[in-house]
Amino acid sequence: MKIFQTLALIVLSINTYAQTLKTYTGNYPITSIFIGQNGTATYKYYDDPENYSRIKSGLFTFNMKGTGDYSAVQMIVTGNYKNNLKNGTWVVKLIYTDFYSDRNYLNGSDVTTANYKDGILNGTFTYVSTFTKRNKVYNSKKRAFEFGLPTLPKTEKLVAKFRKDDDKIEPNKTGNVLVGNFTYNISDPNTSNSFSLTAKLDTLGFFIGKYTINDNQTERILEFTDGSILNRTINRNLQSGESKIIKQADDYEAGIYNKFLLFSKTSPDSLKALNESYSLKYRTLSAAFNDNSLDFGYFKIKKILEESLFCEDFKGDINYSGYRKYDFDGFRYRQINQK
Repeated sequence: MKIFQTLALIVLSINTYAQTLKTYTGNYPITSIFIGQNGTATYKYYDDPENYSRIKSGLFTFNMKGTGDYSAVQMIVTGNYKNNLKNGTWVVKLIYTDFYSDRNYLNGSDVTTANYKDGILNGTFTYVSTFTKRNKVYNSKKRAFEFGLPTLPKTEKLVAKFRKDDDKIEPNKTGNVLVGNFTYNISDPNTSNSFSLTAKLDTLGFFIGKYTINDNQTERILEFTDGSILNRTINRNLQSGESKIIKQADDYEAGIYNKFLLFSKTSPDSLKALNESYSLKYRTLSAAFNDNSLDFGYFKIKKILEESLFCEDFKGDINYSGYRKYDFDGFRYRQINQK
């Protein structure tokens, strides 16, 4: 008995030693967008007893004050790790102070806030970018260049909600699913131009209701039934008020879908019988319809996911598969076919 207790204590001591949290504070290089820049990171970790790699756990902080071409850029990152995977709220903030770009000096910030669960986006996701521009003008009295007045701030904002996929759509796949309200807006008071995209998705990530794009001159409205039928697409001129239906529901597909609904409301047996006659496929909307409006929303959030989170530098996102490549399904669409 004593020998067993002694062995148990030895094993416990070894495991405790292996899991002992250590703290790192020091240089942390950036290898993606701001290539060659270095900041200071602080995080806790323990050493993997198998391969001696660091397993991050707990709070992670990072601060970078750029140098050289990026001397006008500051990056601040806060987040949490659990078993080397991102968990909880992550915030990536970029601050620009007279950053020279395209013959203008930019002042403002990009702030991305994402929520994770075991390395997968889960919860509210926001991206807010606010900037002013100014140029240098020559002051003849001082015989020197000096900054002119800045523009009014231009704002870009995206708000989305994710949840972890649970095999209801694609078995054995771990991914991010957009759910709830999705909005993307650009406001530029300097040009009186604006842009907005709004959509609503059900708990499985399918469109319900309207998908609307407004560019301050034209509004495009796509109407969906339960994420399965594109009822119609309408273009509306926001100056004249005139509207035009440019696409309507496909009668054949609508008929199949109505039968699907009828069977689904009766009993599991009837659903089984339905599956013998009909097939239900799941696709991203941008693949289902050749519509630039849908593609815009998909590619915009994909670009933000690939760049604003700096997943190449701050690893721990399961769906980030490489340099600026984020595996993201986009908007989903139910396609029902008769076998």
